[in-house]
Amino acid sequence: QGQSTSNICSITQHAAIPALNGECDEDIEKMRQAFEKRRDLALNMLHQIPNISVYKPEGAFYLFVNTQKIEKDSMKFCQKLLEQEKVAVVPGIGFGMDGYFRLSYATSDELIKKGIERIANFIKNYK
Repeated sequence: QGQSTSNICSITQHAAIPALNGECDEDIEKMRQAFEKRRDLALNMLHQIPNISVYKPEGAFYLFVNTQKIEKDSMKFCQKLLEQEKVAVVPGIGFGMDGYFRLSYATSDELIKKGIERIANFIKNYK
């Protein structure tokens, strides 16, 4: 409610001017390319893991990974993944997609590789 009654602070309003005038377009394009590279890295690695599927997202920086061939209970899958491999992902049930998990690729290439390697190991040994 505060934003609708007190409005956005003046510092934020002034900071938005360059973005609205197109002065940040080059920086935005660099960020877009970096996220596209991370997305493609994550997708390529995930596509190598048997019994899961993942589709290329059209926006944001999340992937929804289908684990229904391995485990339909997304809470159980994600809890075990966290406990055994120390990888935190979000259960799909929270998005109405049980049997899936949400993975963010808004991190470094190194952490994406490390995390997906751990996911692959977890799936290989899943019981």
